[in-house]
Amino acid sequence: MTISRVVFLLLPLLSIGSGTIALAQSQPSNQIECARAIPTPIVKKAIFPNIKFVLIPDLDRVPIGMETVRFNNGDRLIITNTGCESYIFNFQFETSRFAADINNSKYWYDRAVQLMRQVKPGIEVQSNIDRGIQALENYRNANNRLEIGKEINYGGEDIRSVVKLVEVQKTGTKKFLVTVNFYYGPL
Repeated sequence: MTISRVVFLLLPLLSIGSGTIALAQSQPSNQIECARAIPTPIVKKAIFPNIKFVLIPDLDRVPIGMETVRFNNGDRLIITNTGCESYIFNFQFETSRFAADINNSKYWYDRAVQLMRQVKPGIEVQSNIDRGIQALENYRNANNRLEIGKEINYGGEDIRSVVKLVEVQKTGTKKFLVTVNFYYGPL
C-alpha cells in the first residue's frame, strides 16, 4: 500500500479527538532489519500543541510514522515519516491560504518554501531540512522553467539529500494540497 493511499485512508481517523494517538503494532516475522529506528514524532509539541501521532504497521518493512498538525486557521499539515535505509519525510499541507492555477510552478514553489519556513521551527529531525528548503528556493530562483516533481539534490555523494515539490492538487473550491518530500540516504 502506498503512503498516499494510507494517508487518505486514515484521514478520518486523524481528524477525531485531540492529543497523541498510537496504534498498536505487531512485529511480523518477515519484518526486515533497518539502519534507522522506528519512526517517532518530529513535531515539537511546545510549538504546535494541536498534534497527533500515529504509528502505522507495515508488514513489509518498518512502520510508518504519521503526524497531523491542525493550525488555528483551519489548515492542516500531515507529515509521513518512513524509510528503512534512509529517512523520508513527506510534508503535505492542506491549505486555503493560497489560490492559483496548479500549473503555475513559480507560484507554488514560492508557497512551498514559505510553508516549510513557517513550520520548520516546530520540526525536529536528524536530516538537514534547512538546506533542503534553501535548495528549493535556489532552484526556483535559478530557473525560468520550473518542474513540479523534480528531484533537487542538496547533499553529498555517499549519502544523498534530495528535496522535491511532489505535487499540488486542488481538493475543493478553496483548498489545495501542497506536498514537499525530503529524502536522506541510504544510511
